[in-house]
Amino acid sequence: MNNMLSEALQEFVGLLGRLFKNLLGRDAELWGNELKKFLRKEPRWEKYFRETAEFSVQIPALTRPTLAELREKFLWIRAENGIERDVSPEGEVTLVLGTLLRLGESSISGQEYERRVALVSRPFLGYQQLNWLVEHQDEHPALMALLGQIYVDGPGLVVVDGDNSDRRFPYLVRYGERWHLYWAWKDYSRPKVVSKYNLLRRYLRHIFGLGEMPCMQ
Repeated sequence: MNNMLSEALQEFVGLLGRLFKNLLGRDAELWGNELKKFLRKEPRWEKYFRETAEFSVQIPALTRPTLAELREKFLWIRAENGIERDVSPEGEVTLVLGTLLRLGESSISGQEYERRVALVSRPFLGYQQLNWLVEHQDEHPALMALLGQIYVDGPGLVVVDGDNSDRRFPYLVRYGERWHLYWAWKDYSRPKVVSKYNLLRRYLRHIFGLGEMPCMQ
């Protein structure tokens, strides 16, 4: 056996050993799910995004809101260039919930948040998808069961506050017994905190809504 083939086999055996070790370790479920995606030739592994699998739903095609439409409801958005970015999908998508926090992390800074968002290849959802969830929440008991347990961020859209130039993105959180849409400061640290709107006073986990585009047949 020549040296090149021997080295290649040794590297393969080493990688296979690491895979089995991870599949049997504390993150076995995560590694198992990602291995299944790889075998199905689904999108590549994300460096930071981890699916949490609490809830998934098909969302129809929805157009992005114009600045004028947003300002009809949220007058605080800057009148000129009030939309800094809108990369949210307009086609039909499947909502997938997950987090950018690593295992063991309780918070990340706004700067690190933005860096990790940029490394995720799948599209982040925006205002139109979160607003659809608010309007259709009663049709999805699994979503209602998550009230008071998570935030759902939609950083596909970023707007600018006309008063202080703060950048904000839409997110869903519990208010009373309903999901409501609010706006989070993009430059603010995203800690794992107790929300003043959470009547059960339970810790909330920051969850991100991503879109999986339907596969072409």
